[in-house]
Amino acid sequence: MLMATGGSNRGSLSDTWTRFPVFLRAAGLTSIVFDFAGQGASDGDRRVLTLRKGVKNLLDALRTITSWSWVDPKRVALLGSSYGGNVVLDYLASEPEVPVCGASLKSPCIDLRESYLQELGADGMRAWEESGYSEAAGLSWRVIEEADKSDLRERLLRIAVPLLITHGVPDESVPIAQSRTVRDKVPGVVDLLEMNGANHHYSSGDDWERMATVHAAWLAQLFRRQSEGDRQ
Repeated sequence: MLMATGGSNRGSLSDTWTRFPVFLRAAGLTSIVFDFAGQGASDGDRRVLTLRKGVKNLLDALRTITSWSWVDPKRVALLGSSYGGNVVLDYLASEPEVPVCGASLKSPCIDLRESYLQELGADGMRAWEESGYSEAAGLSWRVIEEADKSDLRERLLRIAVPLLITHGVPDESVPIAQSRTVRDKVPGVVDLLEMNGANHHYSSGDDWERMATVHAAWLAQLFRRQSEGDRQ
């Protein structure tokens, strides 16, 4: 499992990425998390972390792990959250150089402008565009301009691997409509679990544990099915 973090500056240093491996390991899965440029332990300038740069970071990480002798390149899957989910979907819809057998997505974004508009409001977006930088988002306006050029909604038809999506219905950062679009447009298997009452961080009650359990079980089943197919 290669895990792609969300868009915060903490990256892999946030609790999500120390907790997820525990659930994955209990399901018999090995996981690795990487930081996008400028996040967590990675060098770089997060202020200009565009979607295109994120996809390049993901590809670099895939090239690295599939070169390791102990990794079977035919048994690699992705887990992406929020911005990381956007990156994973864009990669899968772009004739991926390094193939993967599936992906699980936690509240994935496919439209950065729409997501930040929900978070910051029209006034916040206007101020961001006028100044060229948002203190709240920690990003240059260039990130939005480049994301606007993405044709991901149309390219979702190219995704050819199974997907799992979990998304809170009242998500305050990424509208659940974006995950419903993925479900409706990707031609293959897309399992979408809509969690009533769950916020973007799954921080209420046992929402986080329920979400992580679903991802771990689905991914374990994905690899079991692959192994059964290989034996036939």
